[in-house]
Amino acid sequence: MKIKVKDFYEKFYEDYQVNNNKERTVRTRRSVFKNHIIPAIGNMALGNVFSSDIDSIYEKMKINGYKQNTIFGVYSALGSIFRLAMEKNCIKKNPMKEAQIIH
Repeated sequence: MKIKVKDFYEKFYEDYQVNNNKERTVRTRRSVFKNHIIPAIGNMALGNVFSSDIDSIYEKMKINGYKQNTIFGVYSALGSIFRLAMEKNCIKKNPMKEAQIIH
């Protein structure tokens, strides 16, 4: 299944978020996706996203002066979307497994 990151977000992840998180978490994750993830990798197929693409998001955020908490929010959101993609058999390998660990 070759589904783009943004399409997966709209089709599956939004419902998952609403059903599994508090309202504040849902709002925060929507903002993270809109402002950081979709512009960076939204048009890529889920299966074509590699750890280097994810690391690049973090590096650009650091260069642009984002605080560690904001970068961790992106890390957390990416982790959850790729876990869900694995559960739905949309990808065979989770790129987060080899991405930088954000503390």
